Amino acid sequence: PEALADLTDETLLTYINDWQEGHQDKSNWQVEITIEALAEAFQTVFKDSIIPDAGRLRFWIDNREQIERPIYVRAMISAMQEHVKAKHFDNLSEWLTFCEWVLTHPDREHEEGYGYKLGGESRENPHWHSARRTVGDFIGVCVEKDVDTPLSAREYLAKVLALLCTQFDWRLDEDKPVLLNRSDQVEEAINNTRSRALQSLVNFGFWLRRHDRKADVSEVTTILEKRFAPETDHPLSLPERAMLGMQYSNIFNLDKAWATERRADFFPRDDLLAWMGAFDNFLRYNSPSKPVFEVLRGDFELALRHARRQERLRGELGDPLGRHVFAYYMWDAYPLRGETSLLERYYQETERTQWGNVFDYVGRSLQNSGKSIDPALKDKTIQFVAWRLEAQEPTELEHFVSWLEAECLEPDWRLETYSRILDIVHSKEVRIFDALTTLVGLLPDHTARVVECFAKMTDAALKNDALYMIRSDQAKAILKAGLESSDESVCNDAERARENLLHGGRFDFLELDD
Repeated sequence: PEALADLTDETLLTYINDWQEGHQDKSNWQVEITIEALAEAFQTVFKDSIIPDAGRLRFWIDNREQIERPIYVRAMISAMQEHVKAKHFDNLSEWLTFCEWVLTHPDREHEEGYGYKLGGESRENPHWHSARRTVGDFIGVCVEKDVDTPLSAREYLAKVLALLCTQFDWRLDEDKPVLLNRSDQVEEAINNTRSRALQSLVNFGFWLRRHDRKADVSEVTTILEKRFAPETDHPLSLPERAMLGMQYSNIFNLDKAWATERRADFFPRDDLLAWMGAFDNFLRYNSPSKPVFEVLRGDFELALRHARRQERLRGELGDPLGRHVFAYYMWDAYPLRGETSLLERYYQETERTQWGNVFDYVGRSLQNSGKSIDPALKDKTIQFVAWRLEAQEPTELEHFVSWLEAECLEPDWRLETYSRILDIVHSKEVRIFDALTTLVGLLPDHTARVVECFAKMTDAALKNDALYMIRSDQAKAILKAGLESSDESVCNDAERARENLLHGGRFDFLELDD
Protein backbone atom coordinates (compact mmCIF):
# COMPACT_ATOMS: atom_id res chain seq x y z
CA PRO A 1 0.00 0.00 0.00
CA GLU A 2 2.80 2.46 0.79
CA ALA A 3 4.28 2.08 -2.70
CA LEU A 4 0.91 2.39 -4.41
CA ALA A 5 0.03 5.50 -2.41
CA ASP A 6 3.02 7.31 -3.96
CA LEU A 7 1.67 6.87 -7.50
CA THR A 8 -0.49 9.47 -9.20
CA ASP A 9 -4.08 8.40 -9.85
CA GLU A 10 -3.45 8.11 -13.60
CA THR A 11 -0.38 5.95 -13.03
CA LEU A 12 -2.15 3.83 -10.42
CA LEU A 13 -5.06 3.19 -12.77
CA THR A 14 -2.71 2.07 -15.52
CA TYR A 15 -0.72 -0.03 -13.09
CA ILE A 16 -3.68 -2.05 -11.75
CA ASN A 17 -5.07 -2.53 -15.26
CA ASP A 18 -1.81 -3.78 -16.68
CA TRP A 19 -0.29 -5.73 -13.81
CA GLN A 20 -0.46 -9.47 -14.37
CA GLU A 21 2.87 -10.67 -13.12
CA GLY A 22 1.62 -13.24 -10.64
CA HIS A 23 4.41 -15.39 -9.26
CA GLN A 24 5.86 -16.98 -6.16
CA ASP A 25 8.44 -15.18 -4.08
CA LYS A 26 11.88 -16.41 -5.09
CA SER A 27 13.08 -16.41 -1.49
CA ASN A 28 9.98 -18.19 -0.14
CA TRP A 29 7.97 -20.28 -2.59
CA GLN A 30 5.02 -20.38 -0.15
CA VAL A 31 4.47 -16.64 -0.67
CA GLU A 32 2.34 -15.87 -3.72
CA ILE A 33 2.23 -12.46 -5.41
CA THR A 34 -1.24 -12.23 -7.00
CA ILE A 35 -3.82 -9.86 -8.43
CA GLU A 36 -5.99 -10.53 -5.40
CA ALA A 37 -3.20 -9.33 -3.10
CA LEU A 38 -2.72 -6.24 -5.26
CA ALA A 39 -6.47 -5.57 -4.98
CA GLU A 40 -6.21 -5.73 -1.19
CA ALA A 41 -3.37 -3.22 -1.24
CA PHE A 42 -5.37 -1.00 -3.61
CA GLN A 43 -8.35 -1.18 -1.24
CA THR A 44 -6.18 0.12 1.60
CA VAL A 45 -4.96 3.03 -0.53
CA PHE A 46 -8.49 3.80 -1.70
CA LYS A 47 -9.80 3.82 1.88
CA ASP A 48 -7.00 5.76 3.51
CA SER A 49 -5.76 8.12 0.79
CA ILE A 50 -8.29 8.46 -2.03
CA ILE A 51 -11.68 8.67 -0.30
CA PRO A 52 -10.57 11.45 2.10
CA ASP A 53 -9.32 13.50 -0.89
CA ALA A 54 -12.30 14.88 -2.85
CA GLY A 55 -10.23 15.48 -5.97
CA ARG A 56 -8.75 11.99 -6.04
CA LEU A 57 -12.13 10.39 -5.31
CA ARG A 58 -13.65 12.36 -8.21
CA PHE A 59 -10.99 10.99 -10.55
CA TRP A 60 -11.86 7.39 -9.76
CA ILE A 61 -15.61 7.95 -9.91
CA ASP A 62 -15.32 9.73 -13.26
CA ASN A 63 -12.94 7.11 -14.68
CA ARG A 64 -14.75 4.03 -13.43
CA GLU A 65 -15.33 2.77 -16.98
CA GLN A 66 -11.57 2.65 -17.41
CA ILE A 67 -11.12 0.09 -14.62
CA GLU A 68 -10.74 -3.10 -16.60
CA ARG A 69 -10.75 -5.71 -13.86
CA PRO A 70 -13.89 -5.98 -11.68
CA ILE A 71 -11.82 -7.09 -8.70
CA TYR A 72 -10.63 -3.49 -8.23
CA VAL A 73 -14.19 -2.18 -8.38
CA ARG A 74 -15.00 -4.67 -5.65
CA ALA A 75 -12.08 -3.28 -3.64
CA MET A 76 -13.43 0.27 -4.03
CA ILE A 77 -16.87 -0.74 -2.73
CA SER A 78 -15.30 -2.58 0.21
CA ALA A 79 -13.36 0.59 1.08
CA MET A 80 -16.57 2.63 0.88
CA GLN A 81 -18.22 0.09 3.17
CA GLU A 82 -15.53 0.56 5.80
CA HIS A 83 -16.20 4.31 5.79
CA VAL A 84 -19.94 3.71 6.22
CA LYS A 85 -19.25 1.44 9.18
CA ALA A 86 -17.25 4.30 10.66
CA LYS A 87 -20.33 6.54 10.07
CA HIS A 88 -18.72 8.69 7.40
CA PHE A 89 -21.64 9.59 5.13
CA ASP A 90 -20.46 12.69 3.25
CA ASN A 91 -20.13 10.85 -0.08
CA LEU A 92 -22.88 8.30 0.46
CA SER A 93 -25.16 9.38 -2.38
CA GLU A 94 -22.24 9.26 -4.78
CA TRP A 95 -21.24 5.82 -3.55
CA LEU A 96 -24.77 4.51 -3.99
CA THR A 97 -24.82 5.86 -7.53
CA PHE A 98 -21.53 4.04 -8.07
CA CYS A 99 -23.18 0.83 -6.78
CA GLU A 100 -26.06 1.35 -9.20
CA TRP A 101 -23.51 1.57 -12.02
CA VAL A 102 -21.93 -1.71 -10.89
CA LEU A 103 -25.32 -3.39 -11.19
CA THR A 104 -25.56 -2.36 -14.85
CA HIS A 105 -23.03 -5.15 -15.39
CA PRO A 106 -25.16 -8.31 -15.32
CA ASP A 107 -24.26 -11.53 -13.66
CA ARG A 108 -24.00 -14.16 -16.36
CA GLU A 109 -23.54 -17.85 -16.81
CA HIS A 110 -19.98 -18.97 -16.27
CA GLU A 111 -18.03 -21.17 -18.60
CA GLU A 112 -17.32 -24.65 -17.34
CA GLY A 113 -14.25 -24.57 -15.13
CA TYR A 114 -14.05 -20.76 -15.18
CA GLY A 115 -14.37 -19.60 -11.60
CA TYR A 116 -15.78 -16.39 -10.18
CA LYS A 117 -12.41 -15.40 -8.74
CA LEU A 118 -10.63 -15.61 -12.10
CA GLY A 119 -13.52 -13.85 -13.79
CA GLY A 120 -13.16 -10.88 -11.46
CA GLU A 121 -9.45 -10.66 -12.26
CA SER A 122 -9.77 -10.95 -16.02
CA ARG A 123 -9.50 -8.08 -18.48
CA GLU A 124 -10.49 -10.15 -21.51
CA ASN A 125 -13.44 -11.96 -19.95
CA PRO A 126 -14.49 -9.97 -16.88
CA HIS A 127 -17.16 -11.33 -14.58
CA TRP A 128 -18.98 -9.06 -12.17
CA HIS A 129 -20.40 -11.59 -9.75
CA SER A 130 -18.11 -10.72 -6.83
CA ALA A 131 -18.45 -6.98 -7.35
CA ARG A 132 -22.24 -7.33 -7.44
CA ARG A 133 -22.13 -9.37 -4.25
CA THR A 134 -20.05 -6.64 -2.59
CA VAL A 135 -22.72 -4.10 -3.56
CA GLY A 136 -25.20 -6.28 -1.66
CA ASP A 137 -22.89 -6.34 1.35
CA PHE A 138 -22.52 -2.56 1.17
CA ILE A 139 -26.29 -2.03 1.19
CA GLY A 140 -26.61 -4.50 4.05
CA VAL A 141 -24.20 -2.44 6.14
CA CYS A 142 -26.07 0.78 5.32
CA VAL A 143 -29.27 -0.54 6.94
CA GLU A 144 -27.64 -2.18 9.96
CA LYS A 145 -29.06 -1.12 13.31
CA ASP A 146 -25.95 0.54 14.71
CA VAL A 147 -24.75 2.34 11.59
CA ASP A 148 -27.28 5.22 11.71
CA THR A 149 -27.30 5.92 7.98
CA PRO A 150 -29.15 9.22 7.39
CA LEU A 151 -32.70 9.07 6.06
CA SER A 152 -31.68 11.19 3.07
CA ALA A 153 -30.28 7.97 1.53
CA ARG A 154 -33.74 6.41 1.36
CA GLU A 155 -34.36 6.86 -2.38
CA TYR A 156 -30.88 5.68 -3.36
CA LEU A 157 -31.02 2.64 -1.09
CA ALA A 158 -34.46 1.62 -2.35
CA LYS A 159 -33.33 1.94 -5.97
CA VAL A 160 -30.26 -0.24 -5.49
CA LEU A 161 -32.23 -2.78 -3.44
CA ALA A 162 -34.82 -3.05 -6.20
CA LEU A 163 -32.05 -3.99 -8.64
CA LEU A 164 -30.42 -6.46 -6.26
CA CYS A 165 -33.71 -8.20 -5.52
CA THR A 166 -34.91 -8.56 -9.10
CA GLN A 167 -31.91 -9.01 -11.41
CA PHE A 168 -30.58 -12.26 -12.80
CA ASP A 169 -28.49 -14.31 -10.38
CA TRP A 170 -26.63 -17.07 -12.17
CA ARG A 171 -26.41 -19.56 -9.32
CA LEU A 172 -30.02 -19.12 -8.25
CA ASP A 173 -31.56 -19.05 -11.72
CA GLU A 174 -29.47 -21.89 -13.14
CA ASP A 175 -29.75 -23.93 -9.93
CA LYS A 176 -26.00 -24.02 -9.33
CA PRO A 177 -25.66 -24.25 -5.53
CA VAL A 178 -22.83 -22.49 -3.73
CA LEU A 179 -22.72 -25.18 -1.05
CA LEU A 180 -22.14 -28.82 -1.84
CA ASN A 181 -24.53 -29.85 0.93
CA ARG A 182 -27.63 -27.92 0.01
CA SER A 183 -29.90 -29.32 2.71
CA ASP A 184 -30.04 -25.90 4.39
CA GLN A 185 -31.64 -23.47 1.98
CA VAL A 186 -31.15 -20.48 4.28
CA GLU A 187 -27.39 -21.02 4.24
CA GLU A 188 -27.61 -21.18 0.47
CA ALA A 189 -29.69 -17.98 0.48
CA ILE A 190 -27.20 -15.91 2.44
CA ASN A 191 -24.45 -16.99 0.03
CA ASN A 192 -26.20 -15.61 -3.06
CA THR A 193 -26.60 -11.96 -3.99
CA ARG A 194 -30.31 -11.77 -4.82
CA SER A 195 -31.56 -13.93 -1.95
CA ARG A 196 -29.32 -12.12 0.54
CA ALA A 197 -30.73 -8.83 -0.75
CA LEU A 198 -34.19 -9.90 0.41
CA GLN A 199 -32.87 -9.91 3.96
CA SER A 200 -31.40 -6.43 3.45
CA LEU A 201 -34.76 -5.31 2.04
CA VAL A 202 -36.51 -6.26 5.26
CA ASN A 203 -33.78 -4.57 7.28
CA PHE A 204 -34.35 -1.48 5.12
CA GLY A 205 -37.94 -1.45 6.36
CA PHE A 206 -36.82 -1.52 9.97
CA TRP A 207 -34.21 1.15 9.20
CA LEU A 208 -37.09 3.39 8.07
CA ARG A 209 -39.03 2.62 11.24
CA ARG A 210 -36.05 3.51 13.41
CA HIS A 211 -36.19 6.97 11.86
CA ASP A 212 -39.97 7.15 12.17
CA ARG A 213 -42.06 4.53 13.98
CA LYS A 214 -44.97 5.23 11.64
CA ALA A 215 -42.93 5.39 8.44
CA ASP A 216 -44.46 4.06 5.24
CA VAL A 217 -42.56 0.97 4.06
CA SER A 218 -44.14 0.65 0.63
CA GLU A 219 -40.72 0.23 -1.02
CA VAL A 220 -40.45 -3.14 0.76
CA THR A 221 -43.87 -4.40 -0.27
CA THR A 222 -43.56 -3.07 -3.82
CA ILE A 223 -40.28 -4.90 -4.43
CA LEU A 224 -41.68 -8.10 -2.91
CA GLU A 225 -44.75 -7.85 -5.13
CA LYS A 226 -42.43 -7.75 -8.14
CA ARG A 227 -40.75 -10.93 -6.91
CA PHE A 228 -44.11 -12.64 -6.41
CA ALA A 229 -45.59 -11.53 -9.75
CA PRO A 230 -46.29 -14.42 -12.19
CA GLU A 231 -44.72 -12.42 -15.02
CA THR A 232 -41.43 -11.93 -13.19
CA ASP A 233 -38.35 -12.59 -15.29
CA HIS A 234 -36.79 -14.70 -12.55
CA PRO A 235 -39.20 -16.88 -10.51
CA LEU A 236 -38.42 -17.29 -6.85
CA SER A 237 -35.81 -19.97 -6.21
CA LEU A 238 -35.93 -22.33 -3.23
CA PRO A 239 -33.26 -20.35 -1.31
CA GLU A 240 -35.33 -17.20 -1.79
CA ARG A 241 -38.42 -19.04 -0.59
CA ALA A 242 -36.49 -20.08 2.51
CA MET A 243 -35.33 -16.52 3.13
CA LEU A 244 -38.85 -15.12 2.79
CA GLY A 245 -40.21 -17.79 5.13
CA MET A 246 -37.56 -16.90 7.67
CA GLN A 247 -38.43 -13.20 7.37
CA TYR A 248 -42.23 -13.56 7.41
CA SER A 249 -42.74 -12.44 11.02
CA ASN A 250 -40.55 -9.40 10.42
CA ILE A 251 -42.54 -8.49 7.31
CA PHE A 252 -45.74 -9.07 9.27
CA ASN A 253 -44.51 -6.58 11.87
CA LEU A 254 -43.73 -4.03 9.16
CA ASP A 255 -47.13 -4.30 7.44
CA LYS A 256 -49.61 -6.67 9.05
CA ALA A 257 -52.41 -6.13 6.53
CA TRP A 258 -50.16 -6.66 3.51
CA ALA A 259 -48.45 -9.74 4.95
CA THR A 260 -51.86 -11.22 5.80
CA GLU A 261 -53.23 -10.56 2.33
CA ARG A 262 -50.14 -12.05 0.63
CA ARG A 263 -49.81 -15.12 2.86
CA ALA A 264 -50.21 -17.49 -0.08
CA ASP A 265 -47.31 -15.82 -1.89
CA PHE A 266 -45.01 -16.60 1.01
CA PHE A 267 -46.42 -20.07 1.64
CA PRO A 268 -47.88 -21.49 -1.61
CA ARG A 269 -49.79 -24.57 -0.48
CA ASP A 270 -50.30 -25.72 -4.07
CA ASP A 271 -46.52 -26.10 -4.49
CA LEU A 272 -45.57 -28.43 -1.66
CA LEU A 273 -41.80 -28.25 -2.16
CA ALA A 274 -41.77 -24.44 -2.19
CA TRP A 275 -44.23 -24.30 0.71
CA MET A 276 -42.21 -26.76 2.76
CA GLY A 277 -38.98 -24.80 2.32
CA ALA A 278 -40.65 -21.55 3.31
CA PHE A 279 -42.68 -22.84 6.26
CA ASP A 280 -39.87 -25.00 7.60
CA ASN A 281 -37.64 -21.93 7.88
CA PHE A 282 -40.46 -19.84 9.28
CA LEU A 283 -40.68 -22.35 12.12
CA ARG A 284 -36.93 -22.55 12.65
CA TYR A 285 -36.21 -18.83 12.77
CA ASN A 286 -39.34 -17.27 14.29
CA SER A 287 -40.60 -17.31 17.84
CA PRO A 288 -44.25 -18.22 18.34
CA SER A 289 -46.61 -15.28 17.84
CA LYS A 290 -50.35 -15.58 18.32
CA PRO A 291 -51.26 -12.86 15.76
CA VAL A 292 -49.11 -14.61 13.15
CA PHE A 293 -50.59 -17.98 14.09
CA GLU A 294 -54.08 -16.65 13.41
CA VAL A 295 -52.96 -16.00 9.82
CA LEU A 296 -50.98 -19.23 9.38
CA ARG A 297 -53.16 -21.75 11.20
CA GLY A 298 -53.94 -23.54 7.95
CA ASP A 299 -50.21 -23.83 7.29
CA PHE A 300 -49.67 -25.39 10.70
CA GLU A 301 -52.39 -27.92 9.92
CA LEU A 302 -50.71 -28.70 6.59
CA ALA A 303 -47.34 -29.06 8.36
CA LEU A 304 -48.84 -31.62 10.72
CA ARG A 305 -50.30 -33.59 7.82
CA HIS A 306 -46.83 -33.80 6.28
CA ALA A 307 -44.81 -33.97 9.49
CA ARG A 308 -43.41 -37.45 8.92
CA ARG A 309 -42.42 -36.66 5.34
CA GLN A 310 -40.66 -33.49 6.50
CA GLU A 311 -38.83 -35.36 9.23
CA ARG A 312 -37.32 -37.63 6.61
CA LEU A 313 -36.10 -34.61 4.70
CA ARG A 314 -34.96 -32.62 7.75
CA GLY A 315 -34.64 -34.65 10.92
CA GLU A 316 -35.09 -31.70 13.27
CA LEU A 317 -38.27 -30.25 11.76
CA GLY A 318 -40.43 -31.71 14.50
CA ASP A 319 -38.59 -29.70 17.14
CA PRO A 320 -39.60 -26.18 16.04
CA LEU A 321 -43.06 -27.37 15.02
CA GLY A 322 -43.56 -28.88 18.47
CA ARG A 323 -42.31 -25.73 20.19
CA HIS A 324 -44.77 -23.62 18.24
CA VAL A 325 -47.83 -25.79 18.77
CA PHE A 326 -47.05 -26.08 22.50
CA ALA A 327 -46.86 -22.29 22.82
CA TYR A 328 -50.24 -21.83 21.13
CA TYR A 329 -51.78 -24.40 23.47
CA MET A 330 -50.44 -22.35 26.39
CA TRP A 331 -51.97 -19.21 24.85
CA ASP A 332 -55.44 -20.81 24.59
CA ALA A 333 -55.46 -21.11 20.81
CA TYR A 334 -56.87 -24.63 21.28
CA PRO A 335 -57.35 -27.16 24.11
CA LEU A 336 -54.84 -29.78 25.21
CA ARG A 337 -56.76 -32.62 23.60
CA GLY A 338 -59.58 -33.12 21.15
CA GLU A 339 -60.26 -32.68 17.45
CA THR A 340 -59.30 -29.01 17.42
CA SER A 341 -56.04 -29.48 19.33
CA LEU A 342 -52.98 -29.08 17.13
CA LEU A 343 -50.85 -30.15 20.08
CA GLU A 344 -52.51 -33.56 20.28
CA ARG A 345 -52.29 -33.86 16.51
CA TYR A 346 -48.57 -33.13 16.72
CA TYR A 347 -48.09 -36.21 18.90
CA GLN A 348 -50.28 -38.26 16.58
CA GLU A 349 -48.38 -37.24 13.45
CA THR A 350 -44.74 -37.24 14.61
CA GLU A 351 -42.32 -39.97 15.56
CA ARG A 352 -41.69 -40.74 19.22
CA THR A 353 -38.05 -39.81 18.77
CA GLN A 354 -39.13 -36.16 18.34
CA TRP A 355 -41.12 -35.89 21.54
CA GLY A 356 -38.22 -35.68 23.95
CA ASN A 357 -36.79 -32.56 22.32
CA VAL A 358 -40.05 -30.68 22.82
CA PHE A 359 -40.33 -31.92 26.41
CA ASP A 360 -36.80 -30.75 27.12
CA TYR A 361 -37.44 -27.38 25.46
CA VAL A 362 -40.50 -26.76 27.63
CA GLY A 363 -38.56 -27.66 30.77
CA ARG A 364 -35.71 -25.32 29.89
CA SER A 365 -38.18 -22.54 29.14
CA LEU A 366 -39.69 -23.00 32.58
CA GLN A 367 -36.19 -22.86 34.11
CA ASN A 368 -35.80 -19.42 32.58
CA SER A 369 -39.20 -18.19 33.77
CA GLY A 370 -38.05 -17.15 37.22
CA LYS A 371 -39.73 -18.11 40.47
CA SER A 372 -43.32 -17.56 39.40
CA ILE A 373 -45.55 -17.77 36.35
CA ASP A 374 -49.19 -17.00 35.73
CA PRO A 375 -51.36 -19.54 37.63
CA ALA A 376 -53.32 -20.38 34.48
CA LEU A 377 -50.10 -21.20 32.62
CA LYS A 378 -48.92 -23.30 35.55
CA ASP A 379 -52.15 -25.31 35.47
CA LYS A 380 -51.79 -25.88 31.75
CA THR A 381 -48.22 -27.04 32.23
CA ILE A 382 -49.18 -29.53 34.93
CA GLN A 383 -52.02 -30.87 32.77
CA PHE A 384 -49.57 -31.27 29.89
CA VAL A 385 -47.17 -33.35 32.02
CA ALA A 386 -50.00 -35.53 33.32
CA TRP A 387 -51.00 -36.21 29.73
CA ARG A 388 -47.46 -37.06 28.68
CA LEU A 389 -47.15 -39.45 31.62
CA GLU A 390 -50.08 -41.37 30.20
CA ALA A 391 -48.08 -42.07 27.04
CA GLN A 392 -45.24 -43.58 29.13
CA GLU A 393 -42.60 -42.93 26.47
CA PRO A 394 -39.18 -43.26 28.20
CA THR A 395 -37.24 -41.35 25.53
CA GLU A 396 -39.55 -38.40 26.13
CA LEU A 397 -39.87 -38.54 29.90
CA GLU A 398 -36.13 -38.86 30.56
CA HIS A 399 -35.91 -35.19 29.64
CA PHE A 400 -37.88 -34.24 32.75
CA VAL A 401 -34.50 -33.57 34.38
CA SER A 402 -34.66 -30.07 32.85
CA TRP A 403 -37.98 -29.51 34.64
CA LEU A 404 -36.48 -30.28 38.04
CA GLU A 405 -34.82 -26.86 38.19
CA ALA A 406 -37.96 -24.93 37.25
CA GLU A 407 -38.51 -22.86 40.39
CA CYS A 408 -41.84 -21.59 39.09
CA LEU A 409 -43.27 -25.05 39.80
CA GLU A 410 -43.72 -26.35 43.36
CA PRO A 411 -40.83 -28.55 44.52
CA ASP A 412 -43.17 -31.24 45.86
CA TRP A 413 -44.84 -31.53 42.46
CA ARG A 414 -41.50 -31.69 40.66
CA LEU A 415 -40.15 -34.40 42.94
CA GLU A 416 -43.34 -36.44 42.95
CA THR A 417 -43.48 -36.30 39.14
CA TYR A 418 -39.81 -37.21 38.85
CA SER A 419 -40.35 -40.19 41.13
CA ARG A 420 -43.17 -41.42 38.89
CA ILE A 421 -41.00 -40.94 35.82
CA LEU A 422 -38.18 -42.98 37.36
CA ASP A 423 -40.64 -45.88 37.52
CA ILE A 424 -40.87 -45.67 33.72
CA VAL A 425 -37.41 -44.56 32.60
CA HIS A 426 -34.66 -47.10 33.20
CA SER A 427 -32.04 -46.05 30.68
CA LYS A 428 -28.66 -44.67 31.67
CA GLU A 429 -29.43 -41.45 29.78
CA VAL A 430 -31.29 -39.87 32.69
CA ARG A 431 -28.69 -37.11 33.08
CA ILE A 432 -27.73 -38.32 36.54
CA PHE A 433 -25.28 -35.53 37.25
CA ASP A 434 -27.80 -32.76 36.50
CA ALA A 435 -30.53 -34.49 38.45
CA LEU A 436 -28.35 -35.10 41.52
CA THR A 437 -27.26 -31.47 41.65
CA THR A 438 -30.89 -30.38 41.79
CA LEU A 439 -31.84 -33.10 44.28
CA VAL A 440 -29.09 -32.07 46.69
CA GLY A 441 -30.35 -28.49 46.53
CA LEU A 442 -33.87 -29.64 47.48
CA LEU A 443 -32.67 -32.07 50.15
CA PRO A 444 -33.04 -29.93 53.32
CA ASP A 445 -36.75 -29.18 52.86
CA HIS A 446 -37.83 -32.27 50.93
CA THR A 447 -35.76 -35.10 52.34
CA ALA A 448 -38.29 -37.90 51.91
CA ARG A 449 -38.98 -37.21 48.23
CA VAL A 450 -35.30 -36.65 47.41
CA VAL A 451 -34.24 -39.94 49.03
CA GLU A 452 -37.10 -41.76 47.29
CA CYS A 453 -35.96 -40.40 43.90
CA PHE A 454 -32.34 -41.23 44.63
CA ALA A 455 -33.18 -44.84 45.53
CA LYS A 456 -35.05 -45.27 42.26
CA MET A 457 -32.17 -43.64 40.40
CA THR A 458 -29.72 -46.18 41.84
CA ASP A 459 -32.11 -49.01 40.92
CA ALA A 460 -31.91 -47.95 37.27
CA ALA A 461 -28.20 -47.13 37.38
CA LEU A 462 -27.38 -50.58 38.81
CA LYS A 463 -29.27 -52.31 36.00
CA ASN A 464 -27.51 -50.21 33.36
CA ASP A 465 -23.98 -50.16 34.80
CA ALA A 466 -24.22 -46.41 35.26
CA LEU A 467 -23.38 -46.15 38.98
CA TYR A 468 -20.02 -44.63 38.05
CA MET A 469 -21.89 -41.47 37.03
CA ILE A 470 -22.96 -40.78 40.62
CA ARG A 471 -20.74 -38.31 42.48
CA SER A 472 -19.70 -39.44 45.95
CA ASP A 473 -20.22 -36.11 47.71
CA GLN A 474 -23.72 -35.66 46.36
CA ALA A 475 -24.77 -39.26 47.04
CA LYS A 476 -23.35 -39.25 50.56
CA ALA A 477 -25.25 -36.09 51.44
CA ILE A 478 -28.51 -37.74 50.38
CA LEU A 479 -27.72 -41.07 52.07
CA LYS A 480 -26.78 -39.45 55.39
CA ALA A 481 -29.96 -37.37 55.43
CA GLY A 482 -32.04 -40.46 54.68
CA LEU A 483 -30.37 -42.75 57.21
CA GLU A 484 -30.75 -40.11 59.93
CA SER A 485 -34.45 -39.61 59.23
CA SER A 486 -36.98 -40.63 61.86
CA ASP A 487 -39.28 -41.84 59.09
CA GLU A 488 -38.77 -45.58 58.62
CA SER A 489 -39.73 -45.55 54.90
CA VAL A 490 -37.13 -42.85 54.25
CA CYS A 491 -34.46 -44.89 56.06
CA ASN A 492 -35.41 -47.94 54.02
CA ASP A 493 -35.06 -46.00 50.75
CA ALA A 494 -31.63 -44.77 51.85
CA GLU A 495 -30.52 -48.31 52.78
CA ARG A 496 -31.71 -49.63 49.43
CA ALA A 497 -29.82 -46.94 47.59
CA ARG A 498 -26.65 -47.68 49.55
CA GLU A 499 -26.97 -51.42 48.92
CA ASN A 500 -27.34 -50.73 45.19
CA LEU A 501 -24.16 -48.67 45.22
CA LEU A 502 -22.17 -51.28 47.12
CA HIS A 503 -23.54 -54.10 44.99
CA GLY A 504 -22.32 -52.21 41.94
CA GLY A 505 -18.80 -51.95 43.28
CA ARG A 506 -18.98 -48.44 44.71
CA PHE A 507 -17.09 -49.31 47.90
CA ASP A 508 -16.47 -45.61 48.57
CA PHE A 509 -19.88 -45.76 50.27
CA LEU A 510 -18.80 -48.22 52.98
CA GLU A 511 -18.18 -45.15 55.13
CA LEU A 512 -20.35 -42.04 54.88
CA ASP A 513 -18.49 -39.74 57.25
CA ASP A 514 -15.44 -38.88 55.09
